[in-house]
Amino acid sequence: MTPGVARHHDQPETLDLRCAAVTARHPVAVVRGATAATLTWWPELAASQVQVSGVRTHSPRWLSADRSQAPTDLRQFHGDLAVAGAELSTLDMARHQGTRPIWEALRRQVTTIEQLRDAFDLLKPAAGHQALRQMLNQSRKGPWSPLELEAHDLLHTAGLDQWQANHPVWIVGELFFIDIAFPELKIAIELDGQGHHSSPADLARDDTRQNLLVLDGWLVLRYRTVALDTLVDNVLAAIQIRSTIG
Repeated sequence: MTPGVARHHDQPETLDLRCAAVTARHPVAVVRGATAATLTWWPELAASQVQVSGVRTHSPRWLSADRSQAPTDLRQFHGDLAVAGAELSTLDMARHQGTRPIWEALRRQVTTIEQLRDAFDLLKPAAGHQALRQMLNQSRKGPWSPLELEAHDLLHTAGLDQWQANHPVWIVGELFFIDIAFPELKIAIELDGQGHHSSPADLARDDTRQNLLVLDGWLVLRYRTVALDTLVDNVLAAIQIRSTIG
């Protein structure tokens, strides 16, 4: 598997086994990134490549290693393996994948924005450091839920940037905050994640709020589930409608 480390021919070459082989050869190695996330909190990633830090080696082909050091406070153990904790593995992935690992970690409640910020402060500057800081700053001041964070990421990726998060509006003397608003076009996007506003009284209040927004001239798009597959298409259609009317 690695120089000096072999496996029995009947033993399947799993991710855990690959990681064990690397750390047997390099005891100071720390499992990082998507590898650590797969092992500890995001198994659906099903990473096959092993990413480690603290060592430098170019073999075997499924191994990616560098000499960077993982802060002690950001490590944990997976069995006998030293692995990046949820905060560090999330930040590792966000450097290359954007905000998706951040909102996935938040959605799974394995960390918080505050914990990610604290972890970031422990890291030495590296490639993508400034972009990572901006992602965390946007996440800290913008979304109120992982669902909103996902929606923001989808809109940014689609090149839709003329919106504001948590936009305040006064209607008949009452202050409302729209989750995502295109103020000039009066397009409102309301995002109700799982468990949000689930009681009959809350649902009735949401209906009243939406009716007031519509009567005030807002075009409202509402999502009550975590599925946002149609968000971008619907927003583009709403923009087209508003632009045509205008």
